[in-house]
Amino acid sequence: PDAITIMLTGQSDFEGVKQAINHANLYRFLDKPFNNDDFFLTVKAAFLAYNQKGELQRTNSLLKFLNSDLETMLETLRRQQEDL
Repeated sequence: PDAITIMLTGQSDFEGVKQAINHANLYRFLDKPFNNDDFFLTVKAAFLAYNQKGELQRTNSLLKFLNSDLETMLETLRRQQEDL
């Protein structure tokens, strides 16, 4: 599910390509004949996007944990305030 999909196509019907992009959740597609430089840049960008997505997920998890910790601290402070 976390794989990034790049489609190489020789299909000339753009409508078919558009359906494939929408249904396959493609990162990008390259039509044939494709340029090797374009191919390598696309793969490099896909790896970068994959790594950034992972970093974003890790950061979001950390922020959720910190937010939960802050909520607990806030509740503790509210109870202490009521006791005072």
